[in-house]
Amino acid sequence: MEKLVDALCSVDRPESIFVWKRPAQVQDLLRRLATGALPLNHEAFDTEDGRVAC
Repeated sequence: MEKLVDALCSVDRPESIFVWKRPAQVQDLLRRLATGALPLNHEAFDTEDGRVAC
């Protein structure tokens, strides 16, 4: 998770991260990543039904 946090914190326009995090789908995705319910790897993201664009 540290790499994800670093990536989110290093964007050129931090306000865009706040906008990106608003939808419930994104909040659920981040919650599942943080709790370990969804592994942080390509295979887990490939199995997701709805993709969340950055």
